[in-house]
Amino acid sequence: MAASCCRPARRPLGVAFAGALLAVLVPKCPLCLAAYLSFLGAATGVAATGISWLRPLGVVRDRATAAPWSSGGDPTAGVLKPDLLAPATGILGAVPSGGGWDFVSGTSSATAFTSGVAAVLLGRTAWSPERVRSALVTTAGPLAGGSTLESGAGRVRPGAVSEPGLVYAVDPDDYRAWLDGRRGRLNTPSMLLGEGQSTARRTVTNATRRSRYFSSAAVGFGGDVSVSPAALRIAPGESATFRVRVGPRGVGRIDDGFVVWRGATGSVDRIPVLISR
Repeated sequence: MAASCCRPARRPLGVAFAGALLAVLVPKCPLCLAAYLSFLGAATGVAATGISWLRPLGVVRDRATAAPWSSGGDPTAGVLKPDLLAPATGILGAVPSGGGWDFVSGTSSATAFTSGVAAVLLGRTAWSPERVRSALVTTAGPLAGGSTLESGAGRVRPGAVSEPGLVYAVDPDDYRAWLDGRRGRLNTPSMLLGEGQSTARRTVTNATRRSRYFSSAAVGFGGDVSVSPAALRIAPGESATFRVRVGPRGVGRIDDGFVVWRGATGSVDRIPVLISR
């Protein structure tokens, strides 16, 4: 075995083989570089046609936004949708039927991502499905621009979902009663005020292990929207009800924003609110 006269370079080299650009670490000296390229040509069966140095530019992170092809919610529906957004553009994942791996996009990718976050949370806690659903929504991160009909509560945050301060619990029987018309509202972590509605109520439960103070705020609205009470003190597992009121002036046909509850220990729970009238 021949000894190498130099160490590999720290910067990658782009070598074009039959039109395909390969990034490799190569020796520094010209003699070893020529031998290295000859070896690559023999190994691949093609000769190198061009050389260019590749300089890393770091990671570019674009601001998260709703994909233009993602469907929005219906302002005339009984509940506000979507609940939240998840990564769904160019996601690397396994594909069925022995297809290996591929880059996929669409709501199926977002659903799989969110389901994975929920599955991990269910596996690590004794939470009920409705508590997991509430935590996914209330801990979601806001997106710049767009309405709640496009982004719901925002983008799911796997690192924050396990520490909600408050939970919006919904009994499974309430869904059937609502679908049958026997129940006027669901205690979902969102609000939609339609024609003729000026108030809405929700019940929250302290999800922490100690008694906490939580202060409320209505943010992002174009008109007069208020939350009462302004603060709650709730024991662990205890529940309390709050009300959102829309003023008679300053609100157009559609307005939206968020009701935010901030805990004394730094927890932040947000729910989207849409006013359509």
